Amino acid sequence: MISAMETLVTFVDWWFSLGFGGPGGTIRKGLGIPVSPWKICGIKMLARVSFYPTLMYNIVMARVSSRRWFDRIDQNVILGALPFRGMVDTLKKEENVKGIISMNENYELTLFSFNKEVCDL
Repeated sequence: MISAMETLVTFVDWWFSLGFGGPGGTIRKGLGIPVSPWKICGIKMLARVSFYPTLMYNIVMARVSSRRWFDRIDQNVILGALPFRGMVDTLKKEENVKGIISMNENYELTLFSFNKEVCDL
């Protein structure tokens, strides 16, 4: 099975083959796939451009389908999407949440969620 990163690198390879590529040179990233600095820039730009449309899609799906924003795994762990500002008080009171671990990029956190300086978790 092809991973999401391999698919993205394949897409970027195709995009750059259309003539949008930059100067040569490769660097090694964590996956060991040679990637040019221009491809990395393209991948980061694609991630930023696609973030808000996919966020809106997930919000709509959480409202109109049986998809939940978070689920309790056991008495100590809740797994789900990053809570919006309006969800924090509910999570603290009803679910007894003491902390949040986020694996988001900084630009994904700025508009809709608290950062650690503002939130009292």
